[in-house]
Amino acid sequence: MIDWHFRFRGRHIHKYCHFFLFESPTGEPCPQSAEGITACQWRTFDDALQELSYDNARGVLKRAGEMVRTLVAIGAGRPKREEEVSP
Repeated sequence: MIDWHFRFRGRHIHKYCHFFLFESPTGEPCPQSAEGITACQWRTFDDALQELSYDNARGVLKRAGEMVRTLVAIGAGRPKREEEVSP
């Protein structure tokens, strides 16, 4: 989670942004227009790090990468799909 303070139309705003780590082996991204999200896309980890504009969001993504590497290292990552398994 990250949070920040700013002023908007003369009002003090304290905004919280929660992040969730998940995987989707298939599917297309679908922006939530009702939430004001006009576009979304899948990116590789390295591309996402380069594209992020804010240091605090980049820090969240780096931490997620560490979590994924740890899960894979201890064998708790997702099982391989059949097409990924070597014969």
